[in-house]
Amino acid sequence: LEPEIIKIDVAYVRGVSRDPARQSWLRRLVRATAALDATVIAEGIEDQFDAETVASLGVELGQGYHFGRPAPVTAGLSRI
Repeated sequence: LEPEIIKIDVAYVRGVSRDPARQSWLRRLVRATAALDATVIAEGIEDQFDAETVASLGVELGQGYHFGRPAPVTAGLSRI
């Protein structure tokens, strides 16, 4: 497989700022995707703490209520 986009499920993102095990897992995933030249999207970012954490781990894009309510596809992604 050669995915262009890898989307991280909310189950792994929600609360990542308070969970060192999730941070470690996400860090390894982001490193692995670098070799694939894939873009990583984290879904379910609900607060600034999780947004800052995923950004510090190398996640490029994020979705979630922290950035806004659900909207049409053209407004669905935010740079973090």
